[in-house]
Amino acid sequence: MSEITRKPLSWFKVKPQVRKSFDEEKLRRLGASLKVRQFMPVLAQPDGLLIAGECRLRAAQLVGLETLEVKIASRQLSDSETKLWQVQENVLRQDLTGYEKWVACTDLLGMNVEWRERDLAEHLHIDPSSITRWLSPSRCIAEAQDALKQGLIGLSDCYVLAKAEKPDRQQALLALKLSGASRDALEEAGRKVRSASAKPADKASRAQLVLASGIKIIVSGASICIDSLLEAFADAAKELRKAREQNLSIKTLQAVLSNKAKKRSGAMNPLKTLGLLVGRGPFVVGGVILSAALFVVSGLARLLRTLIPAIFSMLPPEWRHVIVLASQLPTLIPAVWSHFKTVRESCSHFPA
Repeated sequence: MSEITRKPLSWFKVKPQVRKSFDEEKLRRLGASLKVRQFMPVLAQPDGLLIAGECRLRAAQLVGLETLEVKIASRQLSDSETKLWQVQENVLRQDLTGYEKWVACTDLLGMNVEWRERDLAEHLHIDPSSITRWLSPSRCIAEAQDALKQGLIGLSDCYVLAKAEKPDRQQALLALKLSGASRDALEEAGRKVRSASAKPADKASRAQLVLASGIKIIVSGASICIDSLLEAFADAAKELRKAREQNLSIKTLQAVLSNKAKKRSGAMNPLKTLGLLVGRGPFVVGGVILSAALFVVSGLARLLRTLIPAIFSMLPPEWRHVIVLASQLPTLIPAVWSHFKTVRESCSHFPA
């Protein structure tokens, strides 16, 4: 690029660019700012063809400016190079809609037929997984692409739909999203659709994969299939990249992922925990009985507070205070169980 210079607005030529929509109110605010100072020059070819900065040019025209600062390319850039400039500038400012990102990436791949998704990611300096999501509308039904264009759904929603593959399933998921479903609800529905389509023979509780590098990967879980493996490996890749950026060791990463899994699964059902522990010794049984009692009392207290508020409000203040405390008893169950476990382990050192 050459030194910054100033050119009249009539010098610039504009062809359709990456950005497809413009907000007039935002353009007016930008124009008011340009009247004070232009912080960033627009980019243009030697012949005046605009490379990047259409918003600034439109804003300047809207508020009546006569000139703009511009950086002029030292040579004539190809259509592919121009498109890359446009996408990079807007992506770095997170200034493109999902639809515009999709169209821009498909255009770039069309201009560079030898490129794969990874090549495109390298040229745009972004993660390959982002490119996969940005291109996911290409695998969606036309109705989903239209919804993306109108801003009714986002690229993450298209990614979920694309994994459903069959048009009728995508149609059902799209209807669910347009009815107001959250991103998590859509993902869960998509997962159920994929699981239902998998044949029983395609599922397993354990998988052992030996890679060409000699690395062996062992995966276990309920109803493992190809789709669930792909999702698991994608999640694992994200966590590994984060760990590399944070310089975490393998052991530390294992601990971090373990904690995340526990938080995601939530607190264990107290009744299920009690059922698993029955029959493992007198101290365990004692802990089970006490924990069950706490759970029942707490349930009754919560029932009185929530379902019979009129009676609750008529009770004396000290009674209400006791009931509030009783409703919080489930938080004591882990502590009670931990205490009995400690006692049991201590007693195990004595002869029978």
